[in-house]
Amino acid sequence: MNRETGTVLSASDVTTVRIAPLSEEEIKWYLSTGEWEGAAGAYRIQHKGALLVEKIIGSYSNVIGLPLRKFFTIIQENHYPVGL
Repeated sequence: MNRETGTVLSASDVTTVRIAPLSEEEIKWYLSTGEWEGAAGAYRIQHKGALLVEKIIGSYSNVIGLPLRKFFTIIQENHYPVGL
């Protein structure tokens, strides 16, 4: 929300993650970690799932859950103190 106008703002970001071609052994190994359970996309890029990723196009922090650069820009543009 803009502090001065009360306008509610929203934004989105798009990130493409390419998973490498995996062997059956690699798939079985990752499934055995249990790390995929409860994870969006069935992998956690900030943990062992990073070993599966071939390429990221876009924001790494968006893959984890919050596009930090976009968020930072929005709060700055709407006059929230950011401690700079």
